[in-house]
Amino acid sequence: MDAETINLILRCLQVLVIPVAIWVWRRFASLDAEITGLRERLSTAEARLKDAPSTKSLHELSLSVERMSGNLKALGERMGGMDRVVERMDRILSRQEEFLLNNGGK
Repeated sequence: MDAETINLILRCLQVLVIPVAIWVWRRFASLDAEITGLRERLSTAEARLKDAPSTKSLHELSLSVERMSGNLKALGERMGGMDRVVERMDRILSRQEEFLLNNGGK
């Protein structure tokens, strides 16, 4: 091999191979950065799922809320009965107040 052939081979490397190698290197670097970002997102998602309630827990919570709703409805009905008692007490107190204001009917 003479110097001219070696010079031609080096120029071909300089023009063709080195730019392609640089492009491949940059592409791998960008893919590495993208993979790192995806790993971080996956770790975040896994942490959130770890703390999320299970289907069984959600079902139990739903049943508890329904029981509480029934209890509140019963309490509301009971309070409606209390309204009648309060009205009756109010009438009794009004009569007693009237009686006392009139000096005991004298």
